[in-house]
Amino acid sequence: MPGHGDMPGHGDMPGHGDMPGHGGMQGHGDMHGQGGMPPGPKGHITDGEASNMYGMHRRIHVTAVYDFENKEHNKFRVDLGHMNDDFHAQYPYTTGLEPLRLVYNKDKEEWYHNTQNDISAEYTGRTAAHDYQIRTYYTTLKKESYLVNRRPLLPKFGPMDFERMLGMMHPKVDVDAADYHTWVVEGKNTRYIGNAHNVTYGGEYKNVFYEGTRLGGSQAGAQKVKKAHAVSSYAGFIEDLWQVNEKLLVVPSLRYEHNSRFGSVVTPKIGLTYEATPHIRFKANYGKGYKAPTISELYMNMNRAMGESVVSIIGNPALQPEHANCYDVSVEGEDGKLFMKATYFTNRVHNLIESKMVARYQDQATHENIMRIQYDNIGEARINGTEFMIGAHLTPAWTVKAQYNYLDAEDVGDGSRLSGRPETATTVQVRYDDRRADGIAAVLSGRFIGNYGQAVGRGSIKNYSYHIWDIMMQKKWRSGVTLTFGIDNLADMKNDNLAIGGRAWRLAGQWKL
Repeated sequence: MPGHGDMPGHGDMPGHGDMPGHGGMQGHGDMHGQGGMPPGPKGHITDGEASNMYGMHRRIHVTAVYDFENKEHNKFRVDLGHMNDDFHAQYPYTTGLEPLRLVYNKDKEEWYHNTQNDISAEYTGRTAAHDYQIRTYYTTLKKESYLVNRRPLLPKFGPMDFERMLGMMHPKVDVDAADYHTWVVEGKNTRYIGNAHNVTYGGEYKNVFYEGTRLGGSQAGAQKVKKAHAVSSYAGFIEDLWQVNEKLLVVPSLRYEHNSRFGSVVTPKIGLTYEATPHIRFKANYGKGYKAPTISELYMNMNRAMGESVVSIIGNPALQPEHANCYDVSVEGEDGKLFMKATYFTNRVHNLIESKMVARYQDQATHENIMRIQYDNIGEARINGTEFMIGAHLTPAWTVKAQYNYLDAEDVGDGSRLSGRPETATTVQVRYDDRRADGIAAVLSGRFIGNYGQAVGRGSIKNYSYHIWDIMMQKKWRSGVTLTFGIDNLADMKNDNLAIGGRAWRLAGQWKL
């Protein structure tokens, strides 16, 4: 079932909640990112290694289906899910420079505990002319973390209170907590009209509640205030799969959405697919996009020690929704064992929501180094790009694929490049799958990132280029047991500025009853 954060913007129904080319509906826009913070001030000595966050991830999923065995093929399905995470991270011993050599971090550790519960109920049916679905789901996610730094209390020399000066940058204790609740009711019906039209229409109601310390504005430490906000929306849509003739498919659609904070909007979209030959297709799409600010983007008020600085991430209640005009054209096809696709896209986004570093300074009262990041709207942004993909099914079990993406994203107002995106991203993948019920599968993949633009100050961007290889292997048994083993970042590449922490090992087991 959908979980918090990764749920479809509007359920599983067609719509325009995530704009094509911006946010990932069609894979355009943000091709790759690591989400790291800009580097902090230098002037310390580190002794030892930091660990990646590691631990146990547990998930249980139970499904029950009742088949009415009637003429409309009605079924009632209930899904129950539970997820539980216990992770741990360790940080190296860190001191200042001579002459004081103050101890900043000693035996520093952090623990994370996440719990998610899901429940979903679905009723479906179909006739010769209709295919319908009604579904509701409720998800709760609780996230907690606790950090302890066993450094000694810093001394006080006359008017110089080092504990006050540096304690906020390197707190002895820090906590973080968040509680999310998401409730969705949705329904859709597909009407088959002759041989040319499949018309789907439906609607959705969604309510999101978020309470946590990251909304409270407290300083880093053991005592933090929680605050809460909620937002709701409802939407309706209609879409037609119109088979004009044997070669041409046209898909027009229209969506209406009302947000409790930002009012109503209507977004149209149209897509065309022309089958030039049985193995070559041309596609074109146009759509208006819309994205309302999230609760975090509006009301985040977090102060937390991260790396070498205190990081403040501030929401912006004055944010406006994003609106976009999105176009893309592509050609795709197959030739024997080969398959390929080429795409060009262009998006003009009004009020693009971006996080920006708005200040970096030393607080005069506490003498702490402060990095302040705030969400803001960019009046007009242009995001253009191309994608080229080619692959081959070498045998029924072996497949190779490569994809190259180029992205050109700028603030139209001042012509500056948008940060948090690479200019180029190339992926290479080799996959093996014997497709047996008790078989073996494996994937080797590499990502080559060129000129990832990291914001390092107001109007300043630093480029990073790097590559990462991952491997995953999976073994299945007929008893329903699956064992998965993986290594992310095989070469142990590290970059603190991009939050790339090095090699990570994964081991997972699944048992289907």
